[in-house]
Amino acid sequence: MNLKKKLIWYAAFFVGFTLISIFFLPSFRLFGDETFYWVQATAIRERGAFILFESTNPFLYPLLLSLFDKPHVARLMNIIFIICTGFVLNILIERYGKDKITLKDKHIYILLFLLFPLNLIYAISLYSEALFIFLFSLMLIYLHDFLYKPSWKMSVFTGILIGLMVLTRLVGFQLLFLIFIFLIITKRMKLLHIAAFIIPVLCVIPYHLVAGHVFLDNRLIDIILLEDFVLMLFHGCFQLFYFWGPWFAFFCIGVYDILKRKDGGMVYVYLLFAWIGMNTFLTFTYFRHWYILTPLVFLITARGIQISLPYLKNHKIWAVIIVFLLYFPYFLLTEGKYIFPQYSNKNHYFLKTPLFCEEIKKLDVTASNKSFTVTLPYFMQKQSSIYEYRTIMNPKQKMNYMVINYADDDIDVFIGTKRKFSRKDASFVPQIVPILVETYEPIPITIRIKNRTLMGGIGQILLCTENPY
Repeated sequence: MNLKKKLIWYAAFFVGFTLISIFFLPSFRLFGDETFYWVQATAIRERGAFILFESTNPFLYPLLLSLFDKPHVARLMNIIFIICTGFVLNILIERYGKDKITLKDKHIYILLFLLFPLNLIYAISLYSEALFIFLFSLMLIYLHDFLYKPSWKMSVFTGILIGLMVLTRLVGFQLLFLIFIFLIITKRMKLLHIAAFIIPVLCVIPYHLVAGHVFLDNRLIDIILLEDFVLMLFHGCFQLFYFWGPWFAFFCIGVYDILKRKDGGMVYVYLLFAWIGMNTFLTFTYFRHWYILTPLVFLITARGIQISLPYLKNHKIWAVIIVFLLYFPYFLLTEGKYIFPQYSNKNHYFLKTPLFCEEIKKLDVTASNKSFTVTLPYFMQKQSSIYEYRTIMNPKQKMNYMVINYADDDIDVFIGTKRKFSRKDASFVPQIVPILVETYEPIPITIRIKNRTLMGGIGQILLCTENPY
């Protein structure tokens, strides 16, 4: 089988596997942070408005999502991003690897990338990471020429790609800062480089005018003050092993060879470890945030694979055993349930109200002597604030449960004047409150939310005869 056919088969396998996974996901639910992106995308598609949640990311990914009216169809977009990232990284491996890759070996790197469990996970998840790593990989194609042989063309392309990365996730600004530091340290800074740095800043100005400085303050300063640096440094090293466990041995070989040769791969090693060091006390607060470093990790890992490949070819049985031992246990362990990782997110957003539930959409809010009305989902509660959300329950049938999805962060629920439920740090799990309402009389409900950090508010309130979870 020639190279072209092999690559087509690998891409077809990846698409087929992810489509099967999508087929088994409930089409009427969103999981985890998917809800935030989909709500923004729906507002763009239906009203042409960008909803600014407290501490939200910019609008490029929701803008692309707005092209689709069904989440399952939108997931196909992320599949395409992941596949394209694999092919782009293959180009970079061929260009900056230890040796020229022979045609018969090219398929190995594509296969290893597509089989990486986290790529399969984020291909079926409505998260912006898939778009970010695709843009990141494209930017790396121009990075070497931009750093060492800058031209106006390279500067414009690099600046635009970094600008698009920033419009996907603001963490792209950190990459801009690291490149700036690299040029200062190596004394290579030129006017063309400065021109490229201006482009991402111009790209994000519209978002900054809407969001102001609040996002950067919340995401950076508060976390620096709250987290212990030594603990977070250990946390960063742990993520490097946890997320890229199947590649870790080859990754170490790759780092050693690059440092020994001091060749073009040094830029990747610098960016990776500088980024990890920076984010031990900045913004990588959750597991999946580290996934955006995948292009750098894979390029370094590919060097280790290149060095090991002659030995593995001569000992094919051992090669199969090694790949099996590296990958198979990880398939089972990654994020709890591998094939359907969405179920590891306990918070669900019901796009279609279950038949045995009624949904409450309108709430009156009191906050800091101000009163206003909101429509759920509402994620604009200010950081370090306490809001009281009120409504009148008029059940059409006897209700047994109140289900509150995405209550962020601390919650108290009052039925009438009696406190029925209280929980701290309620962000990551649905709040299922037994209410046992056996009357059809109007009953006042008050939900008090204390938002301690970042995004806050309420996503969804359901009154149900059965537990929808």
